[in-house]
Amino acid sequence: MKTTSVSSSAMSNAMRYSQSRMQVELIKRQKEMETLRVADLGLALGARTSQSVTFARDLERLNTIVDSNKLISSRLSTTQDALGKLGDAAQKLLTAVSTASVVIRARMSRAMPAKPPCSR
Repeated sequence: MKTTSVSSSAMSNAMRYSQSRMQVELIKRQKEMETLRVADLGLALGARTSQSVTFARDLERLNTIVDSNKLISSRLSTTQDALGKLGDAAQKLLTAVSTASVVIRARMSRAMPAKPPCSR
């Protein structure tokens, strides 16, 4: 029988590797506990991983679009209100100018004597 010995260096390297793997696992598990989500969806879901990730990204993108649309809707509503007020003010100005024009014409027609007909 032949026996082989394991060097202390090989054992030390194996222990270091094992320790680093456990530290990585610990970090992943802590992240999962904080976020309440699985750190590696691929490992957890298997073949459906890409579909799940795609759905999650699409959902985030659509939620962003919905939020953006709400903001735009609010801005458009404010703009519409401002334009309505501007239209009302313009209508009042037009009415005032028309009234003033009629008054001025009436005063001018009273102040100017009628022209006599031309005799040739």
